[in-house]
Amino acid sequence: MTDLSLRNPLTRSGFGGTARLIFPLICSVLLLSFPAYAQSGTAKADLWDEMQSLQDFTKPRLVEAREQIRYESETARVSNLAQTWHDSLIGRYSTAFSSDYPVTALVDAWALSEQVYHYLTKGDGKNLFEDQQEIMQDAVNDILTRTRELAHEYLPPDRYKEVETSVQKYVTSTPFAKSEKGGGFSLNWTLFSVADVS
Repeated sequence: MTDLSLRNPLTRSGFGGTARLIFPLICSVLLLSFPAYAQSGTAKADLWDEMQSLQDFTKPRLVEAREQIRYESETARVSNLAQTWHDSLIGRYSTAFSSDYPVTALVDAWALSEQVYHYLTKGDGKNLFEDQQEIMQDAVNDILTRTRELAHEYLPPDRYKEVETSVQKYVTSTPFAKSEKGGGFSLNWTLFSVADVS
């Protein structure tokens, strides 16, 4: 019998804390929507390996952007904001990676990356980092590109298009919101679920 548990190894890697969210219906939705993953433990393990690589790339890439902005910025506001954003995004990506199922973790990371990139390029945050704006845009775009490539590789073509459409709807309906507390920022975040595209 195929072992369907294959619990998420990413939650034991110390990425940005131990935030976890539980999805009561995710298991049944995944098995119905993505039968290949119900049939192949190897496919799950392979995707977890890829997700581990994505996680290993994400945190250092955000650290690099933070440090570059702080080094180049001439204002304390932008320098401090770079730190705030780094901390917030590390926490949000940790949550996205924490699902017990690889497809869910992938789609969560994809949706988050699309949301952040849209905010920094077309939304209210398009001038957030002033002259250093492209630094954060490029970092998030690098992460987004990797999540799209993984989704394209592991999802069947018709399912990929459905998920892509739902991710875009999520991004436009759930933009970033500016926090009123401490001058920082918070994500207007509801974790994206495969249940939304089944």
